Amino acid sequence: MVVIGAHYDSVVGSPGANDNGSGAATVLALGRAFVGKKMARTLRFVEFVNEEPPFFGRRIWGV
Repeated sequence: MVVIGAHYDSVVGSPGANDNGSGAATVLALGRAFVGKKMARTLRFVEFVNEEPPFFGRRIWGV
């Protein structure tokens, strides 16, 4: 399995568009690009929340 992900939360004082709004948009665009394509591996497109301290939400995925 290949996980393609980004977080969409932000930290206080940082514009969310700079603190991974662009990464979240890229995950969505890649998801659209792969619709209907046969892949050798399973692709998971994941938008993580609570990625900033103290939460680190991606840990439940092991990435």
